[in-house]
Amino acid sequence: MYEVPVLFLTFNRLDTAKQVFGQIKKQQPTKLFFASDGPRANVSGEKEKVEEVRNWVLSQIDWNCDLKTLFREENLGCDKAVSSAISWFFENVEYGIILEDDCMPSDSFFVYCETLLKKYKDDSRIMHIAGNNPLEVCDAENTSYFFSKIQQCWGWASWSRAWKHFNFTITNTDEFCKSKQFKKVFRHSTERAYWKRVFYEASEHKLNSWDYQWAYAILKNYGFCTIPCKNLVSNLGFSADALHTTDVTAPQNNMKRYELEEITHPRKIEYNEKLCDAISERQYFIVIHHILSYRIKEFYKNYIKKLLKKIFSPFLYHKIGAVSVHDGIKGLTLIPVKKQETFSLPAKPDICGKYLASLDQTEAPVQIPQLNVYLLKNGIFENGLEEIYTHKKQVITGITSLDKNPQIGNIFPYKRKLHIKGSVAYFSLSYNLASNYYHFLTEYMMRYYLIKEANIEPDYYVLEESCPFQRQYYELFGIPKEKILHVQKGTIVQAETLIFTSMLNNSRPIKVREYDWQVKVWLPSFYSEIYKSIIDKFPQKPADKRIYISRNRTQRRIITNEKDLFPILQKYQFKTYYLEELNVSEQIELFRSAECVLAPHGAGLVNLVFSKPDTTVLEIFPHYYNENCFYILANNKKMSNYHYYIADTPNTQNIHPQNENITVNIDIVENFLKNHLTTEKLL
Repeated sequence: MYEVPVLFLTFNRLDTAKQVFGQIKKQQPTKLFFASDGPRANVSGEKEKVEEVRNWVLSQIDWNCDLKTLFREENLGCDKAVSSAISWFFENVEYGIILEDDCMPSDSFFVYCETLLKKYKDDSRIMHIAGNNPLEVCDAENTSYFFSKIQQCWGWASWSRAWKHFNFTITNTDEFCKSKQFKKVFRHSTERAYWKRVFYEASEHKLNSWDYQWAYAILKNYGFCTIPCKNLVSNLGFSADALHTTDVTAPQNNMKRYELEEITHPRKIEYNEKLCDAISERQYFIVIHHILSYRIKEFYKNYIKKLLKKIFSPFLYHKIGAVSVHDGIKGLTLIPVKKQETFSLPAKPDICGKYLASLDQTEAPVQIPQLNVYLLKNGIFENGLEEIYTHKKQVITGITSLDKNPQIGNIFPYKRKLHIKGSVAYFSLSYNLASNYYHFLTEYMMRYYLIKEANIEPDYYVLEESCPFQRQYYELFGIPKEKILHVQKGTIVQAETLIFTSMLNNSRPIKVREYDWQVKVWLPSFYSEIYKSIIDKFPQKPADKRIYISRNRTQRRIITNEKDLFPILQKYQFKTYYLEELNVSEQIELFRSAECVLAPHGAGLVNLVFSKPDTTVLEIFPHYYNENCFYILANNKKMSNYHYYIADTPNTQNIHPQNENITVNIDIVENFLKNHLTTEKLL
């Protein structure tokens, strides 16, 4: 039995948790603390994964121990979940070991921690015992460990006397970074610049971390950290889906673990400056040696290179030209998918007889162009932008939603390209529009649908991954995770074969008050087919829910007199929902089972694509902002019970029409419900 208390921290990864807890189980600690962060509300299936990890760990505790658990119902995030669990741990024990579910210790780690915890129990100078060595193996004059200024937190131990100095919110960083103490610890100007920036960002909570705050507490209190001369803990958590450790090629990924034959101690408690410098250079990329050459390189990169580029770029670099998909581009293959069709939108009035201002700008009928898929040999794109380039760095016109391509005439970005063998599907939207739920479901995923309709199976996809709902849809569509390349925004990519689609531009400029805006013009007849495969995954349920979508937790298009509306909604048995609290599957199920949807205009109404054609809908607009996209969607789905209501706007001064709040006439809403619904109890 192992007498040192152990805290085990988990989240949603059973694979790594099994390996790490296997090592803990071998020790059979007499005091075991088990903390688990809660699932994220907007991540489909995560609740089940979190529960699976918890249940598995509990099922493995088959020895006699004092077990305490801290299971969060809601997700606190990596920073608060870990730090608060450590605080809980040290409120109950004098000292102990902390292991996260991806930090795999060797057997010697436990002996090493126990020995040092007892040896330095009453020495307040020693605040942290690390099990991970970023250098893997190093020489510290025939000792088993050395003293460092910065802690390593992949498997560690400490005392409650030390952790009491931790504060999640750190203050006075400027004052500390100007102190003699700070300059004494960090002898090199490059180190001081690095840690000054890190501590400032930590104080502003710009870093999703707790360990920098812990490093700050140690330094402010003249603390020392121990690091073993042979690495005792490996991080198993490197993956593209990780929060911090995303680079699977990093040398720190699953470093080799060693065993210690015996533990020999340093004669003096002082920093090993040589090894501290080596860690700073290896782990934090802080230049300490060869500082003169570093300064020269930095000066060249920041000043001379930019000046030379400015002078010679017209002669050395490619000026972006334009070429149309109709110009017979060499290496471009066109695959027709959907024929040209005619679209018309009837000018339907609102429930008070008023018309959307956008309908005045919509010509009927309009022609939806033929939609194609294109395969381009050695095609180029910059991840995050919509433009597609030929290998000659010509931007291809006619396949973006931009009225006028802003890249034409500019110098092609002078960056190193990422070359990918095989075929790559890419369908980004400019201006970060793919992070908007509406644009993602209408324009972005329509491109994926066209590629599938063309019976093309790409080798890889470069997809937008800035929002959880995007990844949830990729999973629902069955896009294999191993085919999704995680490419940083701004990266220039050249694919052996680049796959992209026709322009899906269906907007037209209008003026709303003194502001310029765009209104939608068409939606292809096949749009609802895009999501048929997803709808089929959800069991058929009766449409018996009356749902009210509130925007009261957002910052625009809020119904200002919502409290006065609630009694009427209650009378007609509506339930209020906040879509930002629901994951994708929950939103789909909600709209699938809706008998009636009442909502102010907002991106979440694109979920009407999952509703039944006979669902009753009342979309509520502010006075001036009359965006017709969901009227077009309802028309596309032949939803004969779609209605809209142009309400009042209490204040328009210095407010963009898109941000207008809404004041409804309660009597008008009640009269609509009276004419379309019953107050009888729903089954």
